[in-house]
Amino acid sequence: LESSHIIVPFLGSRAATAETILTEEQAKAKVDSLLPLVKNNKAKFNEVANEINTDGSKGNDGSIGWVRYSTFNPLAFDPAFAKFLFDNKKGLVDIVKSQFGYHI
Repeated sequence: LESSHIIVPFLGSRAATAETILTEEQAKAKVDSLLPLVKNNKAKFNEVANEINTDGSKGNDGSIGWVRYSTFNPLAFDPAFAKFLFDNKKGLVDIVKSQFGYHI
């Protein structure tokens, strides 16, 4: 399946960079506030992903590309995020916590 995300890392998460300043609680509050803005608005989702993502999906509308259940790498792709992708209906937009941070 093909997937996109908005990621909000927090201090101590695997996606944290030198610029990461949010605590886990602050990151959760941020994704909670973003979800209603992007849930049913693909253009806004893309805009936010391009603005705040810190991974390779920045500038690419949050796209993480195609993911196959049989070949995903748990070192690079969090099992909790994969479970969300494969256990839910296509098009579902919601919040998932992973070792990398909070995803929408």
